[in-house]
Amino acid sequence: MPLLERATTTEVAADILREMILSAELRGGEPLRQDLLAKRLGISRTPLREALNRLATEGLVRMDPHRGAVVSRPSADELREIYEVRLVLETEAARRAAKRCTPEDLADLRAILEAQKASEDPAFFARSNAEFHDRLSAIAAQRTLAELVTGLRNRSEVYIRLLAGMPSSLDRARGEHEAIVEALESGNERAVLRAVTDHLRSTVQSVSALIEVSGEDGRERG
Repeated sequence: MPLLERATTTEVAADILREMILSAELRGGEPLRQDLLAKRLGISRTPLREALNRLATEGLVRMDPHRGAVVSRPSADELREIYEVRLVLETEAARRAAKRCTPEDLADLRAILEAQKASEDPAFFARSNAEFHDRLSAIAAQRTLAELVTGLRNRSEVYIRLLAGMPSSLDRARGEHEAIVEALESGNERAVLRAVTDHLRSTVQSVSALIEVSGEDGRERG
């Protein structure tokens, strides 16, 4: 298979498997039988293996020495670790964004919020949440910082899908996004930092509670 064609096949396979994991079609702890998956997706084992390795770097798959590739289970410890780093990076991005935000930037963020309010679909919220945070970090105009934020936000998506399944937490997240935009509109850097910090900490609190109640924490099942 030519290199370019294989790379494209790998990307498509990774996209399909990522959505299957995030939508819980493939559940935490489930072994990923490469022979069956390759047949199901209609691809060879090589691009499938590369797709699984890519998902492993995103934290969605783990490579078990005895069981092979396995869907990762949500972990409250991992959630807190990811968000501790996100807090550092995204408050820095917010600080820079507060100084650079233009009316056009605010209009873009407002459009994302309006779309969020118009849909009750959890999968749509997860996508628009990603768009909101990526747009916010882009305003800071620091490419490396934005890339780091996006990478961690990708690692967070499995947890955002959990949050999006809880109507009360979903409404709270929308309100917190609104508070961030209002703080940016005010031009008050301290208010922007507080709004971003409150939002990230609230997400950790809500999703941690859900993981513990549902028994989905990987620590509990090994």
